[in-house]
Amino acid sequence: MKFFLTTSTAIVSAAFITSSSDAQEAAQGGLVGEMTISVDDMREPAPADFSPYAGRDFPTRPLWGDTHLHTSNSLDARGFGVILSPDDAYRFARGEEVTTSHGLRVKLSRPLDWLVVSDHSDAMGAMNEIIAGNSTLMRDATLRDWSERLNAGGDVALGATMEVIETFAGITGEALPEAVADRRFVQSVWDEFTQTADHHNDPGTFTAFIGY
Repeated sequence: MKFFLTTSTAIVSAAFITSSSDAQEAAQGGLVGEMTISVDDMREPAPADFSPYAGRDFPTRPLWGDTHLHTSNSLDARGFGVILSPDDAYRFARGEEVTTSHGLRVKLSRPLDWLVVSDHSDAMGAMNEIIAGNSTLMRDATLRDWSERLNAGGDVALGATMEVIETFAGITGEALPEAVADRRFVQSVWDEFTQTADHHNDPGTFTAFIGY
């Protein structure tokens, strides 16, 4: 009998506690697991509230690239030892391994999405051709002298490099050799550059911007 009364008391107590707890939860809006929600929270969600991405009409994926890069087509860069071409630059940006002007192997951890090769417009490609001894340019005595000194190396080449740069910049006061300003020569350099960019341009994968 004593056991029955104890058990009955426990059942009544448990029922009372449960009822009190239910009343408290109802007053608070009800419990779902560990989260308390209200009656308003249980309404049907409006379409605009369903997803934070709904209605987005702007790009959300960043595309990585470089807006300013010089190659051997730039007068000063080539004069100071840069021998990598626009083709090398685009290949490097697309994830290929290249060898630097210093002879080091280098490769990006991941390819770029785009690249602007922005060589100087003034005398673009001229230093390449002067050093290479372009037969048309070598008809000019000044250009032939620069070519010989640039290929001599050391301080002689450095002196020639500064003279070439300062002449093109108008610092020396000397007239610019007509051969490097010839429209046909300038156009041939630009055409080669744009063809290189078009070759590496791969819509949807890599954009090779034509710049200067």
